Amino acid sequence: MAMVVELLLPLDGLSVRGARVVLARPTLRDPNTTDMNDSAWAILLMMEVLLAEDETVAITGVEMILDGSSMTLQHTAQMNLTILKKASTIMQVICTDLYVDVSESQRRVMLARPGHRDPTTTSMDDVARTILLTLDLLLEEDETIGVTGMLVVMDTGEITFQHAAQMTPTIMKKMATLIQEGYPMRPKGLNYINTPAAFDTVFNIFKTFMKEKMKRRTHFHGSDLDSLHKEVPKEVLPVEYGGTNGTIEDIKKYWLQRVDARRDWLIEDEQYGVDESKRPGKAKTSADLFGIEGSFRKLNVD
Repeated sequence: MAMVVELLLPLDGLSVRGARVVLARPTLRDPNTTDMNDSAWAILLMMEVLLAEDETVAITGVEMILDGSSMTLQHTAQMNLTILKKASTIMQVICTDLYVDVSESQRRVMLARPGHRDPTTTSMDDVARTILLTLDLLLEEDETIGVTGMLVVMDTGEITFQHAAQMTPTIMKKMATLIQEGYPMRPKGLNYINTPAAFDTVFNIFKTFMKEKMKRRTHFHGSDLDSLHKEVPKEVLPVEYGGTNGTIEDIKKYWLQRVDARRDWLIEDEQYGVDESKRPGKAKTSADLFGIEGSFRKLNVD
């Protein structure tokens, strides 16, 4: 945390334009023991703290003072084109996100079709593991998602009574907690399409665990693709949803290959967790977070 405060320091008061002022001093870090990724995480962490403690920042915005003194050749050597592009995206998104929502074209979109699984051979735990595996992979390969956020398109057209019966209040609360608080993915929109009448009952359960902000970002489109396209650009949707981004089968094959290529990393990642015995104060348990013991964290990769 000390490095975070050194690199990015919010100042008291407002600028002449009424914005919060943040002092950035990137050269105070030691390039022998840290890199640009550490700087990026420090910036994101401080901005999250600032937004959490002062919601008016979302309206006033921020002005940044960048102190580039004491920059050495070692600092410069770490600023390759890939890092600079990521840093540019993060800084632009932070500045625009504090004033208005980020352009939809800058956000990743996840298409979920929960009705396409066989409820006689799979459970909601399998669904949760699949979602978390995908999010882990996305966040590990592209940390800017933590800033730009994600849009979710949920096609519920194939959901049956057997699917709905597995969506218990306990499961719904776990999933809502994980999506809204467990991952730094900043959900920016939840778009439901092809919703059957029976889905209302399931969603009403889920809605009780949603924050007010997330409720405002939830949209129901029925079977109206034009309505969906107002929230999600055609350029990122598959052709089955009126888009131009390939077919669902093509996207499925791409992701199966991508997950398989990172199989070793996913298995290794499962070895890590939180040691609550080292947390200052009271340890957090599953009962504290979800109201019931248990976790979706276990993942089996064949």
